Amino acid sequence: MDPDPIDPLEVDFYPLLDDFPTSVPDISTPMLPPVGVQAVALTHDAVRVIWADNSVPKNQKTTEVRFYTVRWRTSYSTSAKYKSADTTALSHTVIGLKPNTMYEFSVMVTKGRRSSTWSMTAHATTYEAAPTSAPKDLTVITREGKPRAVIVSWQPPLEANGKITGKHLHYPVFSVYLLF
Repeated sequence: MDPDPIDPLEVDFYPLLDDFPTSVPDISTPMLPPVGVQAVALTHDAVRVIWADNSVPKNQKTTEVRFYTVRWRTSYSTSAKYKSADTTALSHTVIGLKPNTMYEFSVMVTKGRRSSTWSMTAHATTYEAAPTSAPKDLTVITREGKPRAVIVSWQPPLEANGKITGKHLHYPVFSVYLLF
C-alpha cells in the first residue's frame, strides 16, 4: 500500500531568547491597594475622591496601564449596594449623590490580571440643599376675635435635604376700593 499522498507538515519553532522577558509577573500576589484615600464634598450632589499609588515611584511616569475602581455607598446602611466607576487618574469626582448624606468611598487598583484589595475607607457628607418640594397640607385658620390674624400650619417636605432653619411665608396684599 502506498502511503497517504498528503504528508503532515512538521514545523519546528525556535524563538530567540532575547525576545522574551527574563521574568514572568507573579499574578498570585495581590498588588498593594491605593493609600491616603480622601473624600471631599464639593456640592450637594458631588464628592471628589483622591488617593496615591505607592507601587508607582514618586515623580516617575509609568507606561503601564493601571485602572482604578472607586466604589461608594451611603454610610448609614450596611445593606446598601455599592456603585462604582473606573478611571486611570489618581482622583475621581462622584456625581449624582443625595444632598446631606454621608457616603463611604474606597479604591482598588488593577493592572492586567492583577488587582489589589480595597483601600481603607474615606467618608464625606454632601452639602445640604434646598428642599425639593413645598410643604404639604398647608392650612390657614382665622383667629377667633381677630379677623386680621391667621394661624398657618403645614407638614414639612418629604425630602428636606438637610436641617430646615427658616421659612418664608409670602402672601399677597391687596386692597379693595369701592367707588360710589
